[in-house]
Amino acid sequence: MSFFWRARFDENTFDETLDYTAGEDIRFDEKLVLYDILGTQAHNIMLFKIGLLKESELKNILKVLEDLKKEFSEGKIQLRKDYEDVHLNIEYLVTERIGRELGGKIHLARSRNDQVAVDIRMYMRDAVIALMEGLIEFSKILLKISEENYETLMPGYTHMQQAQPITLSHWCLSYVDALIRDLERLSQLYKRLNKNPLGAGALAGFTWSINRELTADLLGFEGVQENTLDAVSCRGEFEAELISILCILMIQFSRIAEDVILWSTSEFNFIQLSDKYTTGSSIMPQKKNPDIAELIRGRAARLIGDLCSVMSVIKGLPTGYNRDFQETKRLLFDSVDVALASVNILSKMMNSVKVNKERMLTSVEEGFTSAVDVSDLLVKKGIPFRTAYQVTGRLVNILLKQGRRLKDLKTSELTELVYSETGLKIDLNESELHTVLNPLENIKRKNHLGGPAPSENIRMRIDRLNRIKEFEELTGRLKKTLKEKYDKLLEEINRIISSP
Repeated sequence: MSFFWRARFDENTFDETLDYTAGEDIRFDEKLVLYDILGTQAHNIMLFKIGLLKESELKNILKVLEDLKKEFSEGKIQLRKDYEDVHLNIEYLVTERIGRELGGKIHLARSRNDQVAVDIRMYMRDAVIALMEGLIEFSKILLKISEENYETLMPGYTHMQQAQPITLSHWCLSYVDALIRDLERLSQLYKRLNKNPLGAGALAGFTWSINRELTADLLGFEGVQENTLDAVSCRGEFEAELISILCILMIQFSRIAEDVILWSTSEFNFIQLSDKYTTGSSIMPQKKNPDIAELIRGRAARLIGDLCSVMSVIKGLPTGYNRDFQETKRLLFDSVDVALASVNILSKMMNSVKVNKERMLTSVEEGFTSAVDVSDLLVKKGIPFRTAYQVTGRLVNILLKQGRRLKDLKTSELTELVYSETGLKIDLNESELHTVLNPLENIKRKNHLGGPAPSENIRMRIDRLNRIKEFEELTGRLKKTLKEKYDKLLEEINRIISSP
């Protein structure tokens, strides 16, 4: 087979050279076939509009591209390594069907440098929309769990030691806030990447009077990435930005997964995972393993690796296109695939979780998570904070040695301890101490902005639900706009093909 660029060379390119440069990458290009065909169709319509193609020529080109689109979608055609990449595969197939003279025109006023850039942008737009849809669905599930558990008490942890009582609702809302930040990052990225690089050429544009605004409109871009050198040199930048967002997202998923793994153990027994989202052991018949959560935790490390790799690829490149950029494609596709699969399966797993409210409450009552509030009570009685802190620490030490719990504390014991430690007498009644030692009543009093009180969690859940609805509407608009643009492009293609 003779490459289009073969005329420059005296000797044939070795097969091993092609194996190394295209052998692996051609598989990844399968994801870009549809985008490459759409980009080629829009580009050739533009060539016709500026007088570089006759209408009859455009009609033949668009017809064969439509045929290829159908054949690729039906699996009748696969990309061939000996055609090097998706771009030359399409061009060779077009040329085979309509001849070299006409087929050779489809790449006029275009380079593979801006061609792959537009393919990647179009892929990334769809990926961002799909990721936003996944995050929105997961957020709704967490909001549902939050609504069902406003008063479901559980220990909050620092250093993996019981710290203060919270509610499962408060835990869910904390991750909804994290997901909202992810949605903000993705929506901001969408605005930046939704610019048309097509028309930049290799790096310096063309002497032809190309219409970059037209191809931008046909392909649904909001505008043009104007500087031709930047349009090809920034390859890898948007990939790195998306992977970094997905890396943060997967770290959040990993932390959720870690909690799920711990909570589902016999020792915690806070939740029960559905059989549908667990696996068994090859030797231990009693086992029910949280493999999905473990793999989410493990695959977060994979995305960290992808991010480090893409940054390393682009960090030392000279200005302009370099073949190193090819390596970012694999990293981008891997990160998107992992993140999409993870958010979808995590949503289903969390939606099926059964909460053991009684066990969570027992864990709170058996511990000393209300110790901070005992200290605060003493401060309200006139004891200096640090002194109150030390008295409460002494109290915990005594109760532990006696094998007692904080909820067993009597008012007289506390007042006597305060006097023995400080020489101060305080006026304390049973009702005051009972309120402090009752974890639910305790939490209800933490009704300041963002606190764990059920009343505040109700307010936050409603607010976050409205935020999620805003992102749902935004995602719907982005999706609708792209569909309308693609439909309009297809209508134009069909009109030209069916014209007499």
